[in-house]
Amino acid sequence: MRGWAGFALWYAAAALAADPDAFERAQRLVATGTPQLAFDFIVKTQPADPGAARWSDWEALRCALLVRLNRSRELLERAERLPPGAAAVALRECLMPAARAAIVSGQAATARRHAVRLLWQGTPSAEDTREIRLLVIDSYVADRQSADAYHSMLRFDLDHRPLERQTAARFVSGLLDLGLPKEAVNWLAHLDDSDPLKLMLRLQAGLIEPDTALKLARALAAKAPGAGWWGVAARAAQMQGGRAFQIEALEQLLQHAVAGDASLATRVRELWQTYVAAAREAAGRNHLLENDDAGWGAYAASRIGNEPIMARAAFAYLARRANASEARGNAQLQLELSLQIAKLDVAALRLFSDEEIAVSSLDPRLRYSLGSLAEKRGLHAATVRMWHGLAPPPGNAAVEWQLRLVASMMRAGQADAGTVLLQQAAAAKEPWPPEAVKRAAVLSRELLNAGHSRTAEPLLAGLVQRTDGLERRQFLFDLGRVNDADGKPAAAAEHYLRCAALIEPKPADPLARQARLAAGLSLAQAGYRDDARAQFEWVLRNSRDPVQLDVARRELKKL
Repeated sequence: MRGWAGFALWYAAAALAADPDAFERAQRLVATGTPQLAFDFIVKTQPADPGAARWSDWEALRCALLVRLNRSRELLERAERLPPGAAAVALRECLMPAARAAIVSGQAATARRHAVRLLWQGTPSAEDTREIRLLVIDSYVADRQSADAYHSMLRFDLDHRPLERQTAARFVSGLLDLGLPKEAVNWLAHLDDSDPLKLMLRLQAGLIEPDTALKLARALAAKAPGAGWWGVAARAAQMQGGRAFQIEALEQLLQHAVAGDASLATRVRELWQTYVAAAREAAGRNHLLENDDAGWGAYAASRIGNEPIMARAAFAYLARRANASEARGNAQLQLELSLQIAKLDVAALRLFSDEEIAVSSLDPRLRYSLGSLAEKRGLHAATVRMWHGLAPPPGNAAVEWQLRLVASMMRAGQADAGTVLLQQAAAAKEPWPPEAVKRAAVLSRELLNAGHSRTAEPLLAGLVQRTDGLERRQFLFDLGRVNDADGKPAAAAEHYLRCAALIEPKPADPLARQARLAAGLSLAQAGYRDDARAQFEWVLRNSRDPVQLDVARRELKKL
């Protein structure tokens, strides 16, 4: 957070603990769009005793923030510990999202237990009751309890007619997943013709031939690209037995599937298996021997122009099964290049991110390329997986490469590993090139805004040593913030004052005024009352900002 607005928010948050209306202030922090700050305050301020006044309101807000911050594990833990006497608001805000999270994490029985408690203790509204019943159905699907899922759907349909199209699609998707296409036909008429799910249901229920479904799906995918139509095409090609069409559909599926799709890992392995099967069939027709790396390479190279899909199948075979490591590495690079040319770069990344493939078995050049692609796409965990352990690529200083990797680690939630590597980078004695300084500045800002102030400290200290002028002043101010957050007000004041005094423009600029006020607050907290008074009086003489003036006057009255 930079600028006076960020400092004012920091100051307001620091004052919350003394506010008798702390819960309402926490709600305001949520409303201002600072969920992490609000959550940290709740952790410090919420009464420990569930019998305390407004405890359930605190717990409801805490659970809502855990959902917003995508911290499912903590949410499930809070739901398990929710006391018997919790009010309805806490039950609703904690148990409903916890049930959803339990289904996603493979804990279907836990989801049903939370749903039952909500129904019996939570006095749910009619709309909440409807959603709870749907969650129970989803839990049966996740648990592969086909009969219970299907009968629950039928009862729900009877109770909630006319059934919404979205709910019908939810039922059909679940039943297809359970291998019950004939039962899913009950809701065929509810589906939209533009929804790939309807064509998939017709295909799996035997209402349309695979050849016809494949042609329709490919034509519709050309008009509206996306994973849905290619999913139908892949299934139709599998039923039809056409290897090239199956490969085409699976490649497109990997390219267009949304991140987090539960079926991605299965699709990746299916594509590798289909590549190998297609390559072996081609080998039989072309009299290729299984151990003839050169023959396979020549065959793949000869097909790259006219039959790129079959060429990729041969390269994929070599990438996994070639005898010589050089042949495997070259095949990996050729397979990725062919996918890139076909505008299937994300498919290439996902293909080589298969957990069954040891990253160390991939050619370093491929890892650099795929890591860069993942970095551009914001796929930070994939970036770390590809780059971790690699030496800096040509043209990259060691510290710049380390900072680049640290940024991906922190964004991927790998804070422990990122902190260790960052400390190594910050301790390096060699000069930092300009690009490394820029990366370090961006990373330090991200760390501070994400609440990782201690992690940012060595990086900020390194930036102070390697910059000057306004840049150095800002990093000194940020070091003050770090020390304030760490409970070291005297050290914080020193950094703020260095920031203010490094360059003293006449009249004082906004950063100098901001630093003087922050120094006064820190000095007062450290017990240096006279020194704090001097800073507040300086602010009154030099600032025209009404917020700064108001804070300085109020603090002077406390001294």
